[in-house]
Amino acid sequence: MKMTERVCSNCHKPFDEPHEFKQCDRCRKIGRETKLKWWHEKRRTAAGPVCSICLKPHDGKYKTCERCLSYKRKFRKEHPEADNEWYLAHRDELLKKSKEYREQTRLMVLTHYSNGETPRCACCNEQNIEFLCIDHINGGGRQHRKQLIKSGITPYLWLVRNDFPEGYRVLCWNCNSSLGLYGYCPHDKVPNCDF
Repeated sequence: MKMTERVCSNCHKPFDEPHEFKQCDRCRKIGRETKLKWWHEKRRTAAGPVCSICLKPHDGKYKTCERCLSYKRKFRKEHPEADNEWYLAHRDELLKKSKEYREQTRLMVLTHYSNGETPRCACCNEQNIEFLCIDHINGGGRQHRKQLIKSGITPYLWLVRNDFPEGYRVLCWNCNSSLGLYGYCPHDKVPNCDF
């Protein structure tokens, strides 16, 4: 009997090594990015933001429209134990989903600012994802983070919601810290290096 080699269900290329998923890593990554972009586009319609409960357009101050929000507030006021019980019952699942969403958003931002390639430092080409971060090219990162903290949003999510504005790049923590503290990167040995 002839043994058939496993192929990706999306691009139909054979797997290089034994693989537990139906799609190759590249197709899975593209699928996650597409799904994340679709979700953000769904939230922004021509009529404005959409309520997360009834899916009707609203003013955009909250995730839900005023009608749904008032119903939720009334229910929570009348049944304070229900919220806590549900959260405690689903806590691990919620934390896991939240962590996955943050990681996907971060990976999507780092990939975008690496010109769609594997995320890497623009200075030293470090590719270890744990060491990479976003750098404000023209400075002002501290003030920007303070504004975002007041609004309760992460910098990576802010970049996605604002359609990846210009003026940002991917650097490793070492290069970013050196530029912030000393004004130059040791890899170039030139003050105020411009990438």
